[in-house]
Amino acid sequence: MGETTKPPLIEAEHIFKEFRLYHHRHATLKEAAVNRLRGRAGRYAPFWALRDVSLSVADGEVLGVIGPNGAGKSTLLGIIAGIVQPTSGRVTLRGTSAALMGLGVGLDMRLTGRENAYLYGSVLGVARKEMARRMDEILDFAELGEFADSPMRTYSSGMTARLAFSVAISVTPEILLLDEVLAVGDLAFRERCLERMMSLRERIRSIVIIAHQMNTIQEWCDRVLWLQHGAVAAYGPTEEVTEAYEAATRAAGAPARRAQQGGVFRDVPYWEQARTYVEAAYRRGVMEERSYDAEAGVRLFAPGEAIRRRDAARYLCKATGKEPLESATPRFADVPATDPDYGWIERLADGASWRDEANPAVTAPAQMRGEFAPDAQVTRGEIAAYVCRALGKASLDRPTPTFADVPATHAQFGFVERLTDPESWHEPPVLGAVGERRMYHPADSVTRIQAAVILTRAWNLLPQAEEEAPDTKGRDDG
Repeated sequence: MGETTKPPLIEAEHIFKEFRLYHHRHATLKEAAVNRLRGRAGRYAPFWALRDVSLSVADGEVLGVIGPNGAGKSTLLGIIAGIVQPTSGRVTLRGTSAALMGLGVGLDMRLTGRENAYLYGSVLGVARKEMARRMDEILDFAELGEFADSPMRTYSSGMTARLAFSVAISVTPEILLLDEVLAVGDLAFRERCLERMMSLRERIRSIVIIAHQMNTIQEWCDRVLWLQHGAVAAYGPTEEVTEAYEAATRAAGAPARRAQQGGVFRDVPYWEQARTYVEAAYRRGVMEERSYDAEAGVRLFAPGEAIRRRDAARYLCKATGKEPLESATPRFADVPATDPDYGWIERLADGASWRDEANPAVTAPAQMRGEFAPDAQVTRGEIAAYVCRALGKASLDRPTPTFADVPATHAQFGFVERLTDPESWHEPPVLGAVGERRMYHPADSVTRIQAAVILTRAWNLLPQAEEEAPDTKGRDDG
């Protein structure tokens, strides 16, 4: 007789999952009753988190599930674990299972680490006697040491994650479902977690793992399921699927970054004249994104927010290729040496670095002589002075002021004028115009989008192909 083929430990057949996105949430029971009488109850838009997903995991196999955020990975794992019910389809498990879908669920900050280990073990279904037997091993793996009997509110986030994973790893079912739980702690602890998981492979018959780190997927998994918008994009050997996923991610990211004058900043309108300068400043490493959503492939620049003096210091130094300066004698009494931008701020006041060769008599503005107030907003007059000094350009005093709202008695009048000198800059920065007059308002705060315009033009950062006038539809905030 031939060998009998073992049935897979996990079978999921044609899984569909619908969530309802209601147009209106009822705050009270009365409101719900009134809306039902008016025929407005139950209005919703269907959202299909999973659409016809099928898979099987054989005995001894490790399956990886990949895809961007919102693709349905956690929903699928929740359905396999029995936490979420599918709208249609069937899941069959042949063996005991444990799902680790959120480290630390059920922990109490008021309890000690040891007490929380017992509590978390009960959440995972481990008996108290068994937890007591494993406790020393759990605490040792978590590296809590003398803090094991201290309240968890005194723990760092890394200590909390280590304890949660240490308890979770003590569970050794036949089927283990992991949702991003290998991304905890520092690098050394993650390596220990992976080693421990490998040592458990003999006792754990099958594993389903969700991870964004492709190296983890490639090292661990026999096969990979790639989900995209709730549907199966690919399902097969690890190397083949991960290579296709990475290629698709790169291909999708390139057009998004270059669409509409390179728009990677989704909060800068496409019609904004200064968008091209924002893009150029970012690509040249002068400007930094406010935040970054790697999965969506977009950066949030917050162009309307006022720029701080510390931001101006960093941008100016980076634009001129100058490294931060750590002075032995701090120039700014209100900037502690522990400030992350301290070195950039010091560089801004370094006389040897910013000296005006054309006019050695030019002195630093008052804000650069020991009272910098780095969290204060930079005014347009101040950034004009910073830019001119950084490039070694003397202030320019014109008989006929370019800016009607900048009096010649203004402390930074000459620097403001220099910003519009066509012989000095590649192209004068446009900071708003009324008729034929430029309105600079030097006392107003500089926004991030305005700083991008000023810096890219002052340092001529735009490639030749991008020096054409951008689309002028809409309002010019720059």
